[in-house]
Amino acid sequence: NDAEQDGKRVSYCEYLRKKRTDKQIRKADVFVSHFWQGKFLDVVDSIREYDNKMTSRNPNAPKLVYWFDFFSYESYTKEEEDLRSRPSWWVHSLENLVRDVGTTLLIANPWNNPKTTERVYCLWEMYSTFKHKSKLEIGLGSITVENSELNKFYKYLCDFPEDANLCFDVSSQRSKTQNQFEEDSILLAISSTIGYDRLDRFICGSLIDAYTSLLKDKVTEVIEDRSKNRNLIGLVLALATNYRIQSYYGKAIEYYSRYLEILENECENGTSIMAEEHARLKATEATAYFGLGEAYFKNQQYTQAIDCYNKYSTESNTNSTLRLRALLKLVEIYSTMGDFGNAGENLATGENLVRVDEVCDSTHDLCL
Repeated sequence: NDAEQDGKRVSYCEYLRKKRTDKQIRKADVFVSHFWQGKFLDVVDSIREYDNKMTSRNPNAPKLVYWFDFFSYESYTKEEEDLRSRPSWWVHSLENLVRDVGTTLLIANPWNNPKTTERVYCLWEMYSTFKHKSKLEIGLGSITVENSELNKFYKYLCDFPEDANLCFDVSSQRSKTQNQFEEDSILLAISSTIGYDRLDRFICGSLIDAYTSLLKDKVTEVIEDRSKNRNLIGLVLALATNYRIQSYYGKAIEYYSRYLEILENECENGTSIMAEEHARLKATEATAYFGLGEAYFKNQQYTQAIDCYNKYSTESNTNSTLRLRALLKLVEIYSTMGDFGNAGENLATGENLVRVDEVCDSTHDLCL
């Protein structure tokens, strides 16, 4: 990763910049944050996948240039190693580098437990990105496309859209690196500036925002061309759920409503999809109504919330547990509105439902 020039070690990029007249070596547009214990080809593929996405968005834009440590850093001398053992180097030099580049691409393999969050280098790079209001992008790639982390991310949210609570376990105080001196100096820089707890919260929030942005981009594709993305319709419901969990109730309402609209169109045109898929989509309708009702309730749109919970109850008519869930939500809404008459009626209906279930269970036990 380094070369000799005029008797001095320089980075490979610096060597090429002085030797070549083309513009392949220039100021970077994207800073790549990764860890060396991962699969190198997966890192390369994550960059390629991100690059293809950005090129498709703006085909006429200049090719992106990436800052990658292997090519951009020279192997440093003993004097430089001493410099990097000081917290001030990490506070200023690396932080300023991330700021000047402007966009950080975090290689986040595996998607649900990014190993980069365990590396102290990467945590400081993410903090620098957040501090200077740079953009954090998520890179999820694999040389095996069908098993790529990006596809695993989409598949999980399609299979479990109601479990779209994106959260990550980050502990900067437990993060590591191979060089003990550098690890100690970065941890000292963290503790003397932002502090471990605040850094962990900032990084978790930044990761959630970045993953949500990645999900929203794909949902936009799904909505614009459902014929090519029919198997990813569940992502719309997952995005709505994610927004609701984050308390963005207006956005949650928008995407729950879009999902129900898509669902209605797909189920009306049942011949275009397999019967099994038709049944699976139909089964998510109750989930969508419950989530939409919750978003309306939290947004203080009580009439719309009541309508959604009533529809949820209708869709769940054969399941007494789900009906009871809806009735209890209606009790909560009517009580909030001060309408204790309707609250009492729904509570009584729920109590009767519980009694019927208890009788049915006793009868079943006697028969056994």
